[in-house]
Amino acid sequence: MKREYLIAPEYYNFTEEAEKFAHKDNRIAIIWLNELGDPLEIVY
Repeated sequence: MKREYLIAPEYYNFTEEAEKFAHKDNRIAIIWLNELGDPLEIVY
């Protein structure tokens, strides 16, 4: 993936993007990794 695809626009709103999928059960919204690499998945 190209780096420029990962740069968010100046007024990007992550919440609006996540809400697009909120109506679908058990979809992963966010995967967070701590310093040890342990994942925490937040689902709707």
